[in-house]
Order: sequence, then structure tokens, then C-alpha cells
Amino acid sequence: MSPVDILPFHKLGEAKWQALATPFTLHDTPSPTPGQVAAAREMFQSHGLTAV
Repeated sequence: MSPVDILPFHKLGEAKWQALATPFTLHDTPSPTPGQVAAAREMFQSHGLTAV
């Protein structure tokens, strides 16, 4: 079985949206804390999946 990649949300592409004059609707979305990322990884692992 393939592993599940945990990819935390980030805002690195926000400038690209601005350059394209396109609204970035996720502007107020916070990036997850390391603890939240670890919790997500643990949820997958608790179901027998490999999460990286």
C-alpha cells in the first residue's frame, strides 16, 4: 500500500494569486502547528496506514 503524504497548508503561493489579480480566499487560513501535523499523521497510522 502506498504511504499517505501529510502536506501541511502554507501560504507560499499567495503572492502568485496577487500577481494574477485573483482573490486568495484562504488568506485567513492559519498554517497548522507541528502538533496538529503530528496528530493528523497519528490518525492515519492508527488505521494501519503509513503516513509520512
